Amino acid sequence: MTANLMHYHGPSMTPTFEVGDGLQVLPYTDRRVRPGEVIVFRHPVKKTNIVHRVVRVAGQGIRTRGDNNREDDPWWLQPEQVIGQVVSVARRDTRRTLAAGSHGQVLVAFVRVRRKVRSGLRKLLLPVYRALGASGLFRGCLRWRAPLRMVCFQRPHGVEMHLFLGKRPVGRRPAGARSWQIRAPFRLFIDEQSLPPPC
Repeated sequence: MTANLMHYHGPSMTPTFEVGDGLQVLPYTDRRVRPGEVIVFRHPVKKTNIVHRVVRVAGQGIRTRGDNNREDDPWWLQPEQVIGQVVSVARRDTRRTLAAGSHGQVLVAFVRVRRKVRSGLRKLLLPVYRALGASGLFRGCLRWRAPLRMVCFQRPHGVEMHLFLGKRPVGRRPAGARSWQIRAPFRLFIDEQSLPPPC
């Protein structure tokens, strides 16, 4: 049985996958699809390939959901719509086997609980973080080991700017936006007014 290699795009399986990850997809042939497995299937309407996790297998078919989505997909898949199971993921120089079955279900439950906790903490602490960032109290306190650099990408609706600290992305400015979206905690240390104007 030969595995196919696909590349992941989109936010619905974050943090399990990142954009550009290489996915090794193994066809099912005579195996059954099980809850907890990550599968590639044809979207019932758009006919594009989708990568989501199986949450339920019943008489109606297969129910899926992205690890980063709040609700199950609205459709029931039939086995013939399933292209295969994602068995491993390659990111940069590393390859790891993907958790499946009950192990995959436990892992994704942990990810969702962690996301809820982080979301609650973010809502609680966001006003304080914004006030500290606006105050400028911490600017100049941190010496960067790598230089801040900006990269511009041409998008259909304009130029999008990304800010990097070395290789690490720390912020972006979507095309047409009036301000930067700086990742926490970097807004405390970066003076947005000192950043270059749009490309």
